[in-house]
Amino acid sequence: METFDARERDNARYMQLDGAADSEPAKQMVDSLALGFARRTSTRKPSKPFTAAVGALLCDLLRNAEGNPVRWGYRSLGHDTFSRQRIGCRAFVRAVVEMEHHGALERRLGHQQWSNMGDGPATLSWARATRFRGTRWLFRLAAESGVTPENWAQHFAVIEPEKASAIRSPLVCRRSKSRIAGERRKGADVRLDLSDPMVRALHDRVVRLNEFFSDHVIGGQQHLGFRRIFNEGGEAGYRWNKGGRLNSIGGGYQTAKKAERAAMTIDGEPVVEIDIRASQLTILHALNDLPINAAEDPYLVEGIPREVVKAWILMTLGHDRLHSRWSESAEEQVRARFEFDLQAEFPLGKTRDAILAKLPVLADWGTGSFGALDLQYIESEIVVAAVETLAFVHGVPGLPVHDSIIVPASRQELARLVLSEAFEHEVGVRPHLKVG
Repeated sequence: METFDARERDNARYMQLDGAADSEPAKQMVDSLALGFARRTSTRKPSKPFTAAVGALLCDLLRNAEGNPVRWGYRSLGHDTFSRQRIGCRAFVRAVVEMEHHGALERRLGHQQWSNMGDGPATLSWARATRFRGTRWLFRLAAESGVTPENWAQHFAVIEPEKASAIRSPLVCRRSKSRIAGERRKGADVRLDLSDPMVRALHDRVVRLNEFFSDHVIGGQQHLGFRRIFNEGGEAGYRWNKGGRLNSIGGGYQTAKKAERAAMTIDGEPVVEIDIRASQLTILHALNDLPINAAEDPYLVEGIPREVVKAWILMTLGHDRLHSRWSESAEEQVRARFEFDLQAEFPLGKTRDAILAKLPVLADWGTGSFGALDLQYIESEIVVAAVETLAFVHGVPGLPVHDSIIVPASRQELARLVLSEAFEHEVGVRPHLKVG
């Protein structure tokens, strides 16, 4: 059995349960597994729902292990999360139990933390869904049939999801993160009141976008629909102005590398990705009424490679204060381009001082009026507005990737104009756009 690693657990992928065996080797493997599992507790043949659950679970375990055999997947076991889904909760749980019993699957139970402030009822402060991953035995067995994590897509068909209007929870609001035993935990979801006009309007905007994209074919990467996720909610008078990004359900195309996204198609047409250079940094300057030359690359600092400067800025704007050491994500980002040790070659203190000399707007980061979730919200409003204009004014599908949009190559110039105007309307300055 593989050892348990907290970092791998937190990098888990959502298990969509949308796969079905399609090739003969995969069908034979799923049927054989389902039959063997069923015989442990019954003399009857396995039911169709149980066999479908085994196939969907196997597909996700293989997909999660593509490029990383120890990657976990996650899925809530709550009955309500299976509402209107192809795979039912009972069949899924039984498949999990049998696969675990036979040594085909590892499972780590989810956790919840409840808090009780004063005399009121206890509230859920954070939660983590149950984690799953396949074992070496399972992958060896699959390989004997010619099925591997790297070729799973050749053996499993992805079943189209329900109507976009039926996507569960298109709007999500999470409570603030908490720290338990020194570990940062994601906040629990807040129960939404759709009778509130603001909540209903935000909810319906996402539903409308999902319905629009359901009529377009996205090739090369997966996209099941959007959820818009806000943060730091749950308090009276919440203003819905923290976070707010459009997230492709389960990660989808947004988790693919940029080169992989470049190979996508929309309605059979090649795509381009239009980026807002230094988006959040430009927004922060505007919020502080400080000038910034959009044509000048803010990541150019004398004596420091551009990738190192960008890594420092990204890790800073994604955190609630200035770092005291390089983050793991920054080290990985730089290591992808260089072989040197980041801390040894560019000690954080000296590097930070050099960057702040060029970008003093970041000097009070963590103590100023604006934080990471404020910048995310403004950025999300820009991107959502651009995507809506492209969709509902021009009929053009534009897929968001937080600070960029992916559009059919033939509509590149239109998309550049729409994104630039959305940015200027929200921030007051024209951004520097680049096509990558």
